[in-house]
Amino acid sequence: MDELSRAVILISVSYLKSDAVLTAEFADAFGTAADEWRARARAVQSETFTVPVDWDGGGLGELRDVVRAEIARRHPELSAEAADAIADYWAFCNR
Repeated sequence: MDELSRAVILISVSYLKSDAVLTAEFADAFGTAADEWRARARAVQSETFTVPVDWDGGGLGELRDVVRAEIARRHPELSAEAADAIADYWAFCNR
């Protein structure tokens, strides 16, 4: 799995963890590059909220799939697991 996918998966479950725990997890995973990968993952996380969705055109699950497909299109380097994780994060924030 590539580094960005690993970082995106970590950041996608950040709402479940304290900042200290997340910081430690990034340090364990990326060492001295932890801040860089955390920033890159946060950028992808923020990008999910720029994906246009038609709130009248489907339920949250369908809209989550739209976000997932668009992020996967924009970031073909992401693993399927990372695209799913970031789309799940988006859905959690929009429930």
